[in-house]
Amino acid sequence: MDEPSASGPLSGEPAPSAEPAPPPAAAASAEAPPSPPPADPGAGYGGYGYGPPGFAPPGYGPPGYGYEGAAIHAPSYAAPAPSRSGAASAIGILGIILGVLIALGGGLQVGCRALIQNLQAPQARTAEIMRLLQLEMGIWGVMTLMSITLIVVGVGVWRHRETGRKAMVIWSILALAIIAGRMAVQGFVMQPRAAKYNQELLEQQGQQPGPETEQILQMGRAWAVFGDLVVWAPYPIVSLILLTRRSVKDRCT
Repeated sequence: MDEPSASGPLSGEPAPSAEPAPPPAAAASAEAPPSPPPADPGAGYGGYGYGPPGFAPPGYGPPGYGYEGAAIHAPSYAAPAPSRSGAASAIGILGIILGVLIALGGGLQVGCRALIQNLQAPQARTAEIMRLLQLEMGIWGVMTLMSITLIVVGVGVWRHRETGRKAMVIWSILALAIIAGRMAVQGFVMQPRAAKYNQELLEQQGQQPGPETEQILQMGRAWAVFGDLVVWAPYPIVSLILLTRRSVKDRCT
């Protein structure tokens, strides 16, 4: 029997399994571009956006000042001041002019009524006449106070102040209420009493008013009652319409 070779396995021992050879490495394609090295996220970017260094033009921002950085760190600009409102300016200027005129006229009316009251003869100073004069002086006194307030409020509206605009709205509502009260006093108190007093004077003098005179007196009484709708009511009505518009509100600060 032949002896086993020294290099062979011993008798009875299992033959050792051969280790599998590693697979051959895949040949790199000569045409594929080399993969870029991993970049440090914070290197050269300065924390701005994701662009490469020098993405932004020189002098525009720090390196890497990209779109996101511009959106976040762009300098904020103040919004332009709203333009002036022509309606508010006109209401303010007209309010100042009208307030001055009413204040002068109201002071003159009160002074004239007081002068008439002092110059009347004692026998002509009846209780009815005194009450009428005092009532008319009170009405003109209220008009004078309203006119002084209108001057102050008109300045605020002309300067486009929101407080001035709100004050003018309140003033207009109050003015319309005063005008309505003035018309009621004229129609139900003053004019009937004045007509009765004039009739008594004519009867004492033995005179009767002719048709033309009676027509003139009626026209005067009608104007005293409804003249406020023509003279005083238009301004507060127009102020309410214009100053409550959205465009005027947005321009009053």
